[in-house]
Amino acid sequence: MVPSAAPRYAPVRILLRLWSIWYFAGFFGLYLAIWPFQAALLATNRSWARRSAHTLNILWGYWVFLWGLCRVRVIRQARLPQGPCIYAANHRSYIDIPAGHVALRRYFRYIAKQELARLPLFGYMYRKLHILLDRSSGGARARSLQRAAAALREDESLFIFPEGTTRHPDAFQLGAFQPGAFALAIKYNIPIVPIALVGTSRMLSNDGKFWLRPFRTITVVIHPPVIPNTLTLPEPEVLSQALKDILQHTLDRYANR
Repeated sequence: MVPSAAPRYAPVRILLRLWSIWYFAGFFGLYLAIWPFQAALLATNRSWARRSAHTLNILWGYWVFLWGLCRVRVIRQARLPQGPCIYAANHRSYIDIPAGHVALRRYFRYIAKQELARLPLFGYMYRKLHILLDRSSGGARARSLQRAAAALREDESLFIFPEGTTRHPDAFQLGAFQPGAFALAIKYNIPIVPIALVGTSRMLSNDGKFWLRPFRTITVVIHPPVIPNTLTLPEPEVLSQALKDILQHTLDRYANR
């Protein structure tokens, strides 16, 4: 299960809250320092500029874990595809986003919820660099998926969190998957790389209170890609279940560690 939001003892809660405040000062402080450079790059709306801005995010991701006195352990079970692909990961914490940057160290675009556009500073970056999923209506969702399809046609990889939210009661039990990106993978026969993120909510709580616990290790397991046209029945629901089974099996392995 996800650890309780607050430590049991008051002195520990106070120390951990002070540590969390200190951590987020560095978390936002460095991003504030790189933001003018990132904003200048993204204002050009060029492919090379987006890739350069993404590199800044990778460097910031390393800082996020270093500053938090935590580390990312990456287990690669296969080489990543050379062309465009879709990375699909479970989602339990906001720290999953920099974890994806650090684990892959290559260019991709997140498919992220529309609400992130309202964040100060980060919102501009998400609007320009990533693809925001508008779920307000069927038409808005379709337009978001059209932008994702255009990115794939331009040989850009995507990173999705199929569960669509971090709010899950159990860190090791997957929620329902959203089918949209799986339909794109089948249409363009794009490989999907399952990525299991283990321990992120133990580092940064997903209860909205943002408890940050130091000296944690995030484990990222990168699985071999699943190729849609190798499935017996290449349908979004079948592909979704195949990905879900792979990730759930990995989470089950780590549940008691």
